[in-house]
Amino acid sequence: MRLFLISAFIFSVSACSSLYEISSMPDNVEDYPQRVGLEDEDSDGVIDAREQCPDSVPGADVGNYGCGDQGVEQLDISLELGFANDSAELVEGDVEKIAVLAHYMQQFPMVRATLEGHTSKVGSEEYNIRLGMARAGAVRDVLVNVYGIESERIDVTSYGFQRLKVFGETESSHASNRRVQAYSEPFEIKFDVLRWTVYTPGK
Repeated sequence: MRLFLISAFIFSVSACSSLYEISSMPDNVEDYPQRVGLEDEDSDGVIDAREQCPDSVPGADVGNYGCGDQGVEQLDISLELGFANDSAELVEGDVEKIAVLAHYMQQFPMVRATLEGHTSKVGSEEYNIRLGMARAGAVRDVLVNVYGIESERIDVTSYGFQRLKVFGETESSHASNRRVQAYSEPFEIKFDVLRWTVYTPGK
């Protein structure tokens, strides 16, 4: 039994020695030259030898070839302005509200805006179509004359009382229907998705 154990121990030591010799590095490491460099010029974690998108945004969430993912966000602006009875005059604070739409159109000069004039169901249909157009025109004038938006980028229409917001014959209902609804075309922007870190908000 003792002879068997001694033989097994010698075999084990011999096997380990053989494995060690196989896994050991050669004395001259120059026999195994590095095939490619490990440089990462844009510091995105992907070496230049693999890099396919060298101009990726710093901090972008890149794939195996250094290309970042892109997200898409759709932007648009809408607002509603109220009017007094039988009036197309803007009320205090409306110019500042219209500024939101104007600044959006300045930022994205390819988008258009639509202005819809609406009225309450009081008076004739023909009169209210004209009144709704006058209300929408008042908003257009601010966009053009105050904020410099090109008039050809603005579509103006009137529905009179054809599209009531609130049905009823109360003064409150009439007040809700005396309005201009303004909205822009949607615009899509692409953005680089950034790599998550402990400092990333909202994660």
